Amino acid sequence: MRRVVVLGGGFCGLDTILQLQDIMGSRRVELVLVEPNPQFVFTPLLTDVASGITPAHRATVPYRQILDDERVRWLRDRAVGLDANDQILHLEDNGRFDFDSLVITVGSRVLPDPEVVADPADVFTMKTLEDALRLRSFLSARLDAAHIVIVGGGCVGVELAAALLSQEHSGSATISHGTRVTLIEAGSRLLPDMDEGLSAEAYRALAGWGANIELSETVARVEGHRLELASGRTIEGDLVVWAGGVVAGGFAASTGLDLTDDGRIIVEDDLRVPGAGELYAAGDVAWVDSPHGEPPRRIEVALKQARLVAGNVNAGMIGRARASYQYQPGVEVVDLGGRRAAAIYQGVLLRGRMAWGVRHLALASMAPSLAQKLALATDLGASILKRSARLFGGSERSS
Repeated sequence: MRRVVVLGGGFCGLDTILQLQDIMGSRRVELVLVEPNPQFVFTPLLTDVASGITPAHRATVPYRQILDDERVRWLRDRAVGLDANDQILHLEDNGRFDFDSLVITVGSRVLPDPEVVADPADVFTMKTLEDALRLRSFLSARLDAAHIVIVGGGCVGVELAAALLSQEHSGSATISHGTRVTLIEAGSRLLPDMDEGLSAEAYRALAGWGANIELSETVARVEGHRLELASGRTIEGDLVVWAGGVVAGGFAASTGLDLTDDGRIIVEDDLRVPGAGELYAAGDVAWVDSPHGEPPRRIEVALKQARLVAGNVNAGMIGRARASYQYQPGVEVVDLGGRRAAAIYQGVLLRGRMAWGVRHLALASMAPSLAQKLALATDLGASILKRSARLFGGSERSS
């Protein structure tokens, strides 16, 4: 019996194994997901968890509730090495594990620059559920206002700043009144990897929430809660969140495969590793060239690659031609707090609650469980009903 192994159970890995489950049907193929964590984490909700908007259980789903255990074998284990030529994966608990096809989808991680951050314990990151709960615990324990410094003005940094400040304005029990946020971005605009219209909307929204935004500014050194900027200025904060420095998952470095400077596995346009047979990489851990430029590290990219790589694994098994991946820009959306967002859809800039609705619909489509889809849809429906009541009551302002 052929064995297909998917390594990593994030968005890309989980969707790959689910696609393979559907494609293989009743064929005698052993499908294996290797993932050490007990539950899938819906990462778009982490900033909401950290700021107290969303309870932690809304952002997780146990793998046992998602996978069909009669068709998919889940190994709660961690990969520590790879012999690509011999098609052997080395696992922490299960040792040598043979495969016929392997898809590496170990994702990415946040790695503060060791030349800048004196002690990694001095900074918070925002990549895992544990990160979100750590930040939430810190903020909940404070009796006075905090000054939060966020390094990195990409989507995570912007959405975290918006969530924190919108909660401060709403009188949240998690965020003390008077809490301040400083957002530092090395580029000339926020959201440097997204449409310029979204950058402008994000700047306007965060400024409206009262954020201190530092553009074209880099951090030279972080010691404790003191940041030294390249310009010579210093900023003192009560906590520092490092929202930049995203690199490939650490396993990639142990594979012996060709990597980019930021640790991603170089793959061909069918997502196979060159010269390695039925070895694939997809999602944040993979680097593939595209006519439309380098694909960004986004969930929708990971999901599209998951569907393609699952199809290509099947094509390799039955002797058909494999498909090529081509990045096509889709919907771009950023949450700006207070049930408002900004989105680019087919070249049109959407603002306010309409964009927030687009974001919720997009999140619902990405959610792996029916419970999460229903929760997101219910939240959106409740918001629409509340807005309608205000409109008919004559008290709603335009947005």
